[in-house]
Amino acid sequence: MTIAADTLRGWDKVFDGIDESLAAWIAAQPMWFVATAPLAADGRVNVSPRGHDSFSVLGPHRVGWVDYTGSGVETIAHLRENGRVCVMFAAFDRRPRVLRLHGQGSVALPGDPAFEEVALRHPAHPSTRAVVVVDVERVSDSCGHGVPMMGLVGERDLLRLHAEKKGREGMDAYRALKNTTKHRWPLRPVTAPAPTLLFQAPDLVLACSASRLRLSNCWRAMTRSPADSSGAIQRLGAPAIFNSRRVGPSADLPVGTST
Repeated sequence: MTIAADTLRGWDKVFDGIDESLAAWIAAQPMWFVATAPLAADGRVNVSPRGHDSFSVLGPHRVGWVDYTGSGVETIAHLRENGRVCVMFAAFDRRPRVLRLHGQGSVALPGDPAFEEVALRHPAHPSTRAVVVVDVERVSDSCGHGVPMMGLVGERDLLRLHAEKKGREGMDAYRALKNTTKHRWPLRPVTAPAPTLLFQAPDLVLACSASRLRLSNCWRAMTRSPADSSGAIQRLGAPAIFNSRRVGPSADLPVGTST
Protein backbone atom coordinates (compact mmCIF):
# COMPACT_ATOMS: atom_id res chain seq x y z
CA MET A 1 0.00 0.00 0.00
CA THR A 2 1.51 3.33 -1.07
CA ILE A 3 1.12 6.37 1.14
CA ALA A 4 1.92 9.86 -0.11
CA ALA A 5 5.14 10.87 1.69
CA ASP A 6 4.01 14.35 2.72
CA THR A 7 0.60 13.38 4.02
CA LEU A 8 1.35 11.07 6.95
CA ARG A 9 -0.08 12.86 9.99
CA GLY A 10 -0.51 10.65 13.02
CA TRP A 11 -3.57 8.47 12.49
CA ASP A 12 -4.49 10.15 9.20
CA LYS A 13 -3.13 8.75 5.94
CA VAL A 14 -3.66 9.92 2.37
CA PHE A 15 -3.10 7.19 -0.21
CA ASP A 16 -2.04 7.41 -3.84
CA GLY A 17 -5.12 5.43 -4.79
CA ILE A 18 -7.22 2.38 -3.97
CA ASP A 19 -4.92 -0.65 -4.03
CA GLU A 20 -5.88 -4.31 -3.61
CA SER A 21 -5.70 -4.13 0.19
CA LEU A 22 -8.02 -1.13 0.41
CA ALA A 23 -10.36 -2.62 -2.20
CA ALA A 24 -10.66 -5.82 -0.14
CA TRP A 25 -11.38 -3.82 3.02
CA ILE A 26 -14.06 -1.79 1.21
CA ALA A 27 -15.68 -4.97 -0.10
CA ALA A 28 -15.91 -6.34 3.44
CA GLN A 29 -17.93 -3.37 4.75
CA PRO A 30 -21.70 -3.92 4.69
CA MET A 31 -22.56 -0.22 4.78
CA TRP A 32 -21.28 3.13 3.57
CA PHE A 33 -22.39 6.76 3.41
CA VAL A 34 -22.62 9.23 0.51
CA ALA A 35 -22.42 12.99 1.19
CA THR A 36 -23.27 15.68 -1.37
CA ALA A 37 -24.31 19.34 -1.27
CA PRO A 38 -25.62 22.03 -3.61
CA LEU A 39 -23.52 25.07 -4.50
CA ALA A 40 -25.88 27.54 -2.85
CA ALA A 41 -24.64 28.83 0.49
CA ASP A 42 -28.04 28.16 2.08
CA GLY A 43 -28.45 24.76 0.44
CA ARG A 44 -28.66 21.70 2.64
CA VAL A 45 -26.01 18.98 2.79
CA ASN A 46 -27.38 15.50 2.15
CA VAL A 47 -26.00 12.25 3.60
CA SER A 48 -27.38 8.91 2.42
CA PRO A 49 -26.67 5.50 3.98
CA ARG A 50 -26.14 2.67 1.49
CA GLY A 51 -25.91 -1.09 1.62
CA HIS A 52 -26.47 -4.35 -0.29
CA ASP A 53 -24.18 -5.85 -2.92
CA SER A 54 -24.03 -2.68 -5.00
CA PHE A 55 -20.60 -1.01 -4.64
CA SER A 56 -17.63 -1.66 -6.93
CA VAL A 57 -14.04 -0.49 -7.00
CA LEU A 58 -13.46 0.04 -10.72
CA GLY A 59 -9.83 1.10 -10.49
CA PRO A 60 -7.30 2.92 -8.27
CA HIS A 61 -9.14 6.21 -8.82
CA ARG A 62 -12.62 5.12 -9.86
CA VAL A 63 -15.58 3.59 -8.00
CA GLY A 64 -19.27 3.11 -8.73
CA TRP A 65 -22.47 1.82 -7.24
CA VAL A 66 -25.97 0.79 -8.25
CA ASP A 67 -28.48 3.44 -7.19
CA TYR A 68 -31.81 2.05 -5.99
CA THR A 69 -35.15 3.86 -6.14
CA GLY A 70 -35.90 5.74 -2.95
CA SER A 71 -38.26 8.39 -1.64
CA GLY A 72 -35.84 11.16 -2.62
CA VAL A 73 -33.28 11.98 -5.28
CA GLU A 74 -30.95 14.42 -3.52
CA THR A 75 -27.66 12.68 -4.33
CA ILE A 76 -28.39 12.64 -8.05
CA ALA A 77 -29.61 16.26 -8.00
CA HIS A 78 -26.43 17.48 -6.35
CA LEU A 79 -24.15 15.41 -8.60
CA ARG A 80 -25.81 16.81 -11.69
CA GLU A 81 -25.38 20.34 -10.38
CA ASN A 82 -21.72 20.20 -9.31
CA GLY A 83 -20.42 16.61 -9.10
CA ARG A 84 -18.87 16.95 -5.64
CA VAL A 85 -19.14 13.84 -3.50
CA CYS A 86 -17.60 12.13 -0.49
CA VAL A 87 -18.08 8.39 0.08
CA MET A 88 -17.30 7.21 3.61
CA PHE A 89 -16.82 3.70 4.95
CA ALA A 90 -16.51 2.88 8.66
CA ALA A 91 -15.55 -0.36 10.36
CA PHE A 92 -17.92 -1.49 13.11
CA ASP A 93 -15.92 -4.56 14.15
CA ARG A 94 -13.03 -4.77 16.61
CA ARG A 95 -10.46 -3.08 14.35
CA PRO A 96 -11.52 0.57 13.90
CA ARG A 97 -11.07 2.50 10.68
CA VAL A 98 -12.78 5.23 8.66
CA LEU A 99 -12.05 5.61 4.95
CA ARG A 100 -13.14 8.57 2.81
CA LEU A 101 -13.18 8.83 -0.96
CA HIS A 102 -13.50 12.39 -2.27
CA GLY A 103 -14.11 13.01 -5.95
CA GLN A 104 -16.36 14.01 -8.81
CA GLY A 105 -19.44 11.90 -9.43
CA SER A 106 -21.65 11.42 -12.47
CA VAL A 107 -24.95 9.63 -13.06
CA ALA A 108 -25.39 6.90 -15.69
CA LEU A 109 -28.81 5.70 -16.81
CA PRO A 110 -29.82 2.43 -18.49
CA GLY A 111 -28.28 2.28 -21.93
CA ASP A 112 -25.12 4.17 -20.93
CA PRO A 113 -21.88 2.13 -21.06
CA ALA A 114 -21.05 3.15 -17.48
CA PHE A 115 -24.43 1.82 -16.31
CA GLU A 116 -23.74 -1.61 -17.77
CA GLU A 117 -20.16 -1.59 -16.48
CA VAL A 118 -21.33 -1.29 -12.88
CA ALA A 119 -24.77 -2.93 -12.91
CA LEU A 120 -23.49 -6.18 -14.41
CA ARG A 121 -21.09 -6.62 -11.48
CA HIS A 122 -23.98 -6.97 -9.05
CA PRO A 123 -27.17 -9.03 -8.71
CA ALA A 124 -30.09 -7.70 -10.73
CA HIS A 125 -32.47 -5.68 -8.56
CA PRO A 126 -36.00 -4.51 -9.50
CA SER A 127 -35.47 -1.19 -7.69
CA THR A 128 -32.47 -0.12 -9.79
CA ARG A 129 -32.91 3.36 -11.29
CA ALA A 130 -29.34 4.50 -12.12
CA VAL A 131 -25.64 4.01 -11.54
CA VAL A 132 -23.29 6.53 -9.94
CA VAL A 133 -19.63 6.60 -10.97
CA VAL A 134 -17.03 8.62 -9.05
CA ASP A 135 -13.62 9.73 -10.30
CA VAL A 136 -11.75 9.60 -7.00
CA GLU A 137 -9.39 12.51 -6.32
CA ARG A 138 -8.47 11.79 -2.71
CA VAL A 139 -8.29 8.57 -0.67
CA SER A 140 -7.75 9.01 3.06
CA ASP A 141 -8.39 7.19 6.30
CA SER A 142 -8.63 8.06 9.99
CA CYS A 143 -8.63 6.20 13.26
CA GLY A 144 -12.36 5.57 13.77
CA HIS A 145 -11.87 5.28 17.54
CA GLY A 146 -15.16 7.08 18.16
CA VAL A 147 -17.19 4.62 16.07
CA PRO A 148 -18.99 1.99 18.18
CA MET A 149 -18.62 -1.76 17.66
CA MET A 150 -21.76 -3.37 16.28
CA GLY A 151 -22.68 -6.74 14.84
CA LEU A 152 -24.36 -7.27 11.48
CA VAL A 153 -27.69 -9.09 11.65
CA GLY A 154 -28.35 -9.10 7.90
CA GLU A 155 -29.49 -7.10 4.90
CA ARG A 156 -33.04 -5.79 4.71
CA ASP A 157 -34.99 -7.10 1.72
CA LEU A 158 -37.63 -4.36 1.85
CA LEU A 159 -36.47 -2.54 -1.32
CA ARG A 160 -36.83 -5.69 -3.40
CA LEU A 161 -40.19 -6.60 -1.88
CA HIS A 162 -41.48 -3.07 -2.40
CA ALA A 163 -40.42 -3.05 -6.06
CA GLU A 164 -41.79 -6.52 -6.75
CA LYS A 165 -45.13 -5.64 -5.16
CA LYS A 166 -45.52 -2.48 -7.25
CA GLY A 167 -44.36 -4.08 -10.49
CA ARG A 168 -42.68 -2.31 -13.40
CA GLU A 169 -45.53 0.11 -14.11
CA GLY A 170 -46.01 0.87 -10.45
CA MET A 171 -42.32 1.68 -10.04
CA ASP A 172 -42.53 4.05 -13.01
CA ALA A 173 -45.41 5.82 -11.24
CA TYR A 174 -43.50 5.91 -7.93
CA ARG A 175 -40.44 7.47 -9.57
CA ALA A 176 -42.66 10.00 -11.35
CA LEU A 177 -44.15 11.01 -8.00
CA LYS A 178 -41.08 10.81 -5.75
CA ASN A 179 -38.01 11.27 -7.98
CA THR A 180 -38.94 14.16 -10.27
CA THR A 181 -38.27 17.03 -7.87
CA LYS A 182 -35.43 17.92 -5.59
CA HIS A 183 -37.38 17.78 -2.34
CA ARG A 184 -35.38 19.35 0.42
CA TRP A 185 -34.22 22.63 -1.08
CA PRO A 186 -34.73 25.58 1.32
CA LEU A 187 -37.87 27.61 0.69
CA ARG A 188 -36.83 30.81 -1.12
CA PRO A 189 -37.82 32.66 -4.29
CA VAL A 190 -35.70 32.29 -7.41
CA THR A 191 -35.80 33.60 -10.94
CA ALA A 192 -34.99 30.84 -13.38
CA PRO A 193 -35.91 29.18 -16.65
CA ALA A 194 -38.57 26.50 -16.76
CA PRO A 195 -37.77 23.78 -14.19
CA THR A 196 -36.12 20.58 -15.31
CA LEU A 197 -37.03 17.10 -14.11
CA LEU A 198 -34.35 14.66 -13.00
CA PHE A 199 -36.30 11.64 -14.17
CA GLN A 200 -39.16 11.93 -16.59
CA ALA A 201 -41.59 9.83 -18.53
CA PRO A 202 -42.27 11.71 -21.81
CA ASP A 203 -46.08 11.61 -21.57
CA LEU A 204 -45.93 12.70 -17.94
CA VAL A 205 -44.01 15.86 -18.80
CA LEU A 206 -46.47 16.75 -21.56
CA ALA A 207 -49.47 16.21 -19.30
CA CYS A 208 -48.01 18.24 -16.45
CA SER A 209 -46.84 21.09 -18.67
CA ALA A 210 -50.27 21.38 -20.26
CA SER A 211 -52.35 21.17 -17.11
CA ARG A 212 -50.01 22.27 -14.28
CA LEU A 213 -51.47 19.51 -12.14
CA ARG A 214 -49.82 18.13 -9.05
CA LEU A 215 -47.43 15.34 -9.93
CA SER A 216 -49.59 12.86 -8.03
CA ASN A 217 -52.41 13.63 -10.47
CA CYS A 218 -50.22 13.93 -13.55
CA TRP A 219 -49.57 10.21 -13.60
CA ARG A 220 -53.29 9.50 -13.74
CA ALA A 221 -53.80 12.19 -16.40
CA MET A 222 -51.06 11.05 -18.74
CA THR A 223 -51.48 8.70 -21.67
CA ARG A 224 -49.87 5.51 -20.53
CA SER A 225 -47.12 4.15 -22.73
CA PRO A 226 -45.70 0.62 -22.83
CA ALA A 227 -42.21 1.91 -22.08
CA ASP A 228 -40.60 0.19 -19.13
CA SER A 229 -38.72 2.02 -16.41
CA SER A 230 -35.50 1.96 -18.44
CA GLY A 231 -37.12 3.52 -21.49
CA ALA A 232 -39.10 6.08 -19.52
CA ILE A 233 -36.10 7.59 -17.77
CA GLN A 234 -34.38 10.11 -20.01
CA ARG A 235 -31.00 11.74 -19.69
CA LEU A 236 -31.17 15.43 -18.90
CA GLY A 237 -28.03 17.47 -19.33
CA ALA A 238 -28.90 20.85 -17.79
CA PRO A 239 -28.51 21.60 -14.07
CA ALA A 240 -31.85 21.23 -12.37
CA ILE A 241 -33.96 23.92 -10.75
CA PHE A 242 -37.15 22.70 -9.24
CA ASN A 243 -40.58 23.82 -8.16
CA SER A 244 -41.83 21.23 -5.70
CA ARG A 245 -44.79 19.20 -7.04
CA ARG A 246 -45.32 21.43 -10.10
CA VAL A 247 -43.73 21.68 -13.52
CA GLY A 248 -44.37 24.07 -16.35
CA PRO A 249 -43.00 27.24 -17.95
CA SER A 250 -42.62 30.19 -15.63
CA ALA A 251 -40.16 33.03 -15.14
CA ASP A 252 -40.47 33.28 -11.35
CA LEU A 253 -40.99 30.11 -9.36
CA PRO A 254 -40.82 29.53 -5.60
CA VAL A 255 -38.70 26.48 -4.91
CA GLY A 256 -40.57 24.39 -2.33
CA THR A 257 -39.85 21.63 0.11
CA SER A 258 -41.61 18.29 -0.01
CA THR A 259 -44.91 17.79 1.71
